[in-house]
Amino acid sequence: MKILEDIWSSIVGNATTRVSDPVIGTFLTSWVICNWHYLALLFWGEGNATQRVSAFYKYWSSSEFFAFNSIFVIPFIFTLSYLFIFPWFSLLVKFLQKAVNDKLHEQAVAIELIKITQQEELNKAKLKANPDKQFLEQIIQLEINRKEEVSKQRKQRTIRFTEKAIEAKAKSAEAESNKNIAKNDEEKKNNQAALERQRFNISSAEFRSTMASHRFPSAFLFISLISDSLKQDGITLSVSASCEIVAAIFGYDNFKSLLSDEKFNNENLSSVKYIYYDDNDLAKKLEEITCGENSDNEDLTSDMLFDHIRMVFDELPYVFTNIDELAQLSLELCENDAYSLLEDDGASGAMAESDTIYDEVYVEEIDSSKFDGKFTAFINASASGSHRKESDIPGRDMTIQAEIVSSVLVGKYALGELEIESVNGGLVDYWEDEA
Repeated sequence: MKILEDIWSSIVGNATTRVSDPVIGTFLTSWVICNWHYLALLFWGEGNATQRVSAFYKYWSSSEFFAFNSIFVIPFIFTLSYLFIFPWFSLLVKFLQKAVNDKLHEQAVAIELIKITQQEELNKAKLKANPDKQFLEQIIQLEINRKEEVSKQRKQRTIRFTEKAIEAKAKSAEAESNKNIAKNDEEKKNNQAALERQRFNISSAEFRSTMASHRFPSAFLFISLISDSLKQDGITLSVSASCEIVAAIFGYDNFKSLLSDEKFNNENLSSVKYIYYDDNDLAKKLEEITCGENSDNEDLTSDMLFDHIRMVFDELPYVFTNIDELAQLSLELCENDAYSLLEDDGASGAMAESDTIYDEVYVEEIDSSKFDGKFTAFINASASGSHRKESDIPGRDMTIQAEIVSSVLVGKYALGELEIESVNGGLVDYWEDEA
């Protein structure tokens, strides 16, 4: 009897192990679901047990094992789907639920923090309202001392701000005075040079006759300077090539267009501060000029011409520059007079809305720059300070964007001074960034 019990226990244990296996158990469950009709007829159908077993055996033996039926293929497909496909759907659902659960958790934490903060404020208010507490008088005295210290610091900041503004204005006035002095000196130098260059000897009598009929001796100045610079390296250009170089520098299609432009005169050139050049455009025009010369001198290249042009402008009161250098000069302009950005009408609206006394202005970076009929650069800056009524509380930060412009005065590339065209200020809303 003991032996039979052991045999039965072994059979039951092996069967339980097989059924508990995920593959076998899933397949058996799928097979039972797919064949429930025939299993139900086997156990509870009409007829005696022999007839039901015969009917079930007939169904089993007449069905092909590997055909698309419920004998093997369909339960096997269900088993594979349950083991390998359905877990991916479950993973996708849990992934989608994760974002919602995180938001719900954040909301619950935020609500709890608000309750804690409000309870803390309530406890402080109750404690201060209790007249029996001995330290109430000390709290009031500390509050008075704090307000006196805040008032003192505010006065000191106001004095520092005023001193900085006065110092900045003094530096600006000094720089303007120095600029005017330098401008006058350069005008004298240019006028003297113009008078001297009027005597410039041109080999072509026809060209001399044509030039004498125009009112622009300034063109001769640039032609002479470039020719003299090239001669120092043993290079001689034709008069027409020198003229085309000057026309290319100022952005004219040819020298005839330069001479036809009434704006090309000493008066307008005296107001020019920068000569802008586009690297690719100028290099292309200089290459065309060198190819047109058909010179046997191997040193005559567009790069060599560009170097001589830059050396000539180093001796003139103009800054020969490209767009990157102009953008950097615009940044320096804002840095040298940063507090003036707050005085512009474009920032006054945001300052009034902020209830903040701004005492620090930070010029941060060049946002963008372009040359499209004029030079334009956008400079990003920011300002910070303290609350207007509570100086120990930080105020709202403000972002500032200044538009720096230099307009064309002569030709296409001769620009005037860099000026702050407009300023736009906006308040920073940190809670929107966090949301």
